Amino acid sequence: MPDLPPAGSDTRPEIVVCVCDPAVEAALGAAWAVTDGLASARARRVVAADPEALANAVEGQLRDPGCRALLILGRARADGFRIQTRAENRALNGKTRFHPTGPGVVRATASAQEIVRALTDAGESAEVSSEAEADAASYLLFRAMCGLPDGVDAPSVALLRVPPGDPERVGAGLGVAMTAIARHLSPGVRGSAH
Repeated sequence: MPDLPPAGSDTRPEIVVCVCDPAVEAALGAAWAVTDGLASARARRVVAADPEALANAVEGQLRDPGCRALLILGRARADGFRIQTRAENRALNGKTRFHPTGPGVVRATASAQEIVRALTDAGESAEVSSEAEADAASYLLFRAMCGLPDGVDAPSVALLRVPPGDPERVGAGLGVAMTAIARHLSPGVRGSAH
């Protein structure tokens, strides 16, 4: 019989969150506190100095059994939120393929429609797009999808593009997106809280 977890163990599913754009990082400011208070999920933030280091850190997080989902945050080109569902095989320079023999395109695995529905229900403008952009967020989505472990318990992955102008709005959108993703996740392994 397995040991019981300590009283108060946090079994909410863990969502790894990473930001690929300095403007989004600045817009979030203190909004990270929003994710700590979610009833349905807990967040682990990944920080790195550059996109390549961030991609390497995310690949490591995806192999951690405590990671149930990855939410990549990038900058939106318009005023609304956008869920990008695919990324192309491009190096950071945008001119060559990152993985010479890898797939040309990968698709995110989180429910984009569920995230859009949650954002619009919260009064936000949101859309789903399969248009890939030549930026660090698309690069990270490609790397994450190629680095996912095999199996039915592989983490769910989403790329949410946010309008970076209003920190309160960005923080609220982050909380709504995390809650929508968490609806499809089972609780974390008992005692795996970080």
